[in-house]
This record gives sequence, structure tokens and C-alpha cells, in this order.
Amino acid sequence: MEERNDDSESDEAACSSPVKKVAKFERNNSEETEEVKSPKLLFKPSILSDVAKNLTSFLI
Repeated sequence: MEERNDDSESDEAACSSPVKKVAKFERNNSEETEEVKSPKLLFKPSILSDVAKNLTSFLI
């Protein structure tokens, strides 16, 4: 029984390091998404105007 307890502790230690790495990646992704949000907002009006032109061309 004691050996199994040692194994479970080593598994927990092994699991803690990937979780920390994932947390770092999540922080990087959140920073990237914040930077990307502003250009996406700039492109939205142009996309809407293109869609409006396409709709008017279909109606005509």
C-alpha cells in the first residue's frame, strides 16, 4: 500500500508541471487575442460594406 501512495504523489507532481505550462500558454493567448481584437474591429466595417455591395448587386 505504501508503494502505491508514493506513485500517486509522483503522478501529482508530474501533473503539476504541465498545468503550469498550460497556464502560461493561456496567458499568452489572452494577450494575443487582446492585440488581435483591435484589427478585427477595423476590418468589420469593410466586410460589412462588401456584404452590402454584394446584397445590392443581387437585388439589382
